[in-house]
Amino acid sequence: MRKMPAISLLGSTMSQNPDPRAAAVVIDVLNILYDLKIDTESLIEQAEKIEIEMQRLAEDVRTAEQPTGPRKEFPMYG
Repeated sequence: MRKMPAISLLGSTMSQNPDPRAAAVVIDVLNILYDLKIDTESLIEQAEKIEIEMQRLAEDVRTAEQPTGPRKEFPMYG
């Protein structure tokens, strides 16, 4: 192995999916540490779009899971 200095910054996420908000936070830390000026606005916009879509999907699931009529005790018998 080569002796190369390295650092890793990992953003905290709530799922396995790509998380633009977590990426923006990591970039903000790099901006502070290295006096950079990397703009994260587009990442935040992507995160907001994803969050809205996830809320819509969750609402669709909740709506689909609601019973449509009275529950039959033995539905397999009609």
